[in-house]
Amino acid sequence: MKKSLILTFFILTAIFAQDKIWIFFTDKCLPPDKSLVDSIARMTLSERAIRRREKLNIPFDEHDIPVCKAYIDSIKRLGYNIVNVSRWLNAVSVIPPQRQSISLSSLSFVRKTQPVARFRQRITPIKTMERVSRIQYWGQSMLQAMMVGADIMHQRGYRGRGVLIGMLDSGYKIDVPPFDSLVASGRLVAKYDFVHHDTSVGYDSINGDWDPMGFVHGTMTLSCIAADIPDQIMGIAPEASIALAKTEIVDSVIEPGGVVDYERRIEEDNWVAGIEWLDSIGVDIVTSSLGYTYFTTDGWGYSFSDLDGNTAVTTIAADLAAKKGIAVFNSAGNQRMDYSWGHIVTPADGDSVCAVGAVNGFYQIAAFSSPGPTADGRIKPDLSALGVNAVVWDPFSNSVVFNNGTSFSCPIVAATAALVLQALRDKGFTTHGWELIELMKSTADMADSPNNDYGWGVPKAPVAAGILDAIYILVVDSISGQPLTNAVVTVNDDTLFTDGRGRATKYISEEGIYNIKASCNGFLSKTITINHRRGRIHRIAAKLMPFAESDFVICYPNPFRDTLKIIWSWGPSGTRKHAEVKVFSADGEFVRSLETDEGSIVWDGTNSYGRRLKSGVYMLYIKAFGEGSEELKRKIKVVMIR
Repeated sequence: MKKSLILTFFILTAIFAQDKIWIFFTDKCLPPDKSLVDSIARMTLSERAIRRREKLNIPFDEHDIPVCKAYIDSIKRLGYNIVNVSRWLNAVSVIPPQRQSISLSSLSFVRKTQPVARFRQRITPIKTMERVSRIQYWGQSMLQAMMVGADIMHQRGYRGRGVLIGMLDSGYKIDVPPFDSLVASGRLVAKYDFVHHDTSVGYDSINGDWDPMGFVHGTMTLSCIAADIPDQIMGIAPEASIALAKTEIVDSVIEPGGVVDYERRIEEDNWVAGIEWLDSIGVDIVTSSLGYTYFTTDGWGYSFSDLDGNTAVTTIAADLAAKKGIAVFNSAGNQRMDYSWGHIVTPADGDSVCAVGAVNGFYQIAAFSSPGPTADGRIKPDLSALGVNAVVWDPFSNSVVFNNGTSFSCPIVAATAALVLQALRDKGFTTHGWELIELMKSTADMADSPNNDYGWGVPKAPVAAGILDAIYILVVDSISGQPLTNAVVTVNDDTLFTDGRGRATKYISEEGIYNIKASCNGFLSKTITINHRRGRIHRIAAKLMPFAESDFVICYPNPFRDTLKIIWSWGPSGTRKHAEVKVFSADGEFVRSLETDEGSIVWDGTNSYGRRLKSGVYMLYIKAFGEGSEELKRKIKVVMIR
């Protein structure tokens, strides 16, 4: 038995070491009969997949029917070993025979051939979990839940029920405590290993698996969605149904000194086969924590110019999945500091794919999170979530650990989409996958100023689902435009602090007046008042005027329309004593005199008789009195615009 297993290992290793190629066919051997396409598609797709197309009014087309069997048989007879078949690409991936008796280009039904791209990526070490205080229910995963509003969604009863999420990863260990309820409830609806072509997605040495590390990464990403151990670790959508596709190979690598390390060997045909399978069983959402950049196939691979949303095989397949109504989420990649690449990865470049970046707990972009744009200039990533010290389940230590990567921010965002989708369905809405992504982007916390680091920002599930409204506040230095972190923002009686981007979010539900005051050390505070009506999102930029710590007089805003605030500080202790302000027109005519003992005063643009003045330039002569006989005198020009 032992010899047999060793022999199997070497045979499989030899097979997978060979370079595969794609063979693309010209057609599918069918007459142009729409009814025939419909009938064949209905025989090959699951009931759930058919229902999704019908609800979203997506017609069946040639992508829904199998590849021509006659063409496949012809390729087999020439000695090619078929590995994967893609109905979407109308192609097969094959291992060529050692001796080819005929050129593929001479076959009338072959459109083109190209290598199957292969990418090797070293696996990021696991970080040991530091002890943190536990919060009831969410446990150590509270932060990643609160950042996307999942805590509020769970309180309202939205935990992903009825939504089917498909995952593409390197393997999964299912028999661990976080997934007990997933398995026991029957919500693990399907699983398949596209590397070894069986239904065991973990490590299965009896059936020839040689990748004992294969299930680690997938188990961690799955825990971001489906973990369910209250008070320890909770996934974002613990009641969602799950389908698992294993599409990566994990190889051991012998480092200098005999140290064994591991890396993922990613082959794009497995990914394509996986996402087509997920479509066929009717998933609503796909999350993929895999990324493809440069490849190792004899110098052939993709360059940055190929990140145009239309070139890479995986990108084409991902966009086709989106056209079938699926919301497709893919990691943006961890290549920011990789100076040989430094961009997002495929298929995150797809125009119908939601690329997900990573931020830390202060909402600042992670040092590794791949930036945009795409080769054709589109903003990427689309959304961001926690990917620095994300809380995941480690199947080796059987415990909660921290880990880093867009591999974890991606399933967090995909699971957030499941909560939103459940809420929308409960309200009677039918939502296309791309519409769901666009809704999450338009309601995210940076939708007013998306960029190639954060995309449209961090999604807020309660806002996207229409459960709560929001006030998004950005606090910046009015001179430099730089965001002010840790600024104090009060919304009526609630106090918030800006994050590492100078932003704060306040969920609201009641209609009425909201007073938003922003303040920060070294800056003049600013108050903005809004009148809220249900269903509105308010995006407010509070631009704070800086001041020196010594003597100053500031008039703002300048120019002004209705009121001008005059504020001063005098003396080494910043004393604010009695002051006099005299206002003159540009012609030197006296307009008004103001006095105060409060350190600031407001001029409403009227003269001494209370009449509103016209637009123009006015001169303010300010005399502030400090300790004893000391005085501060300033002459300031202001502009009033009516």
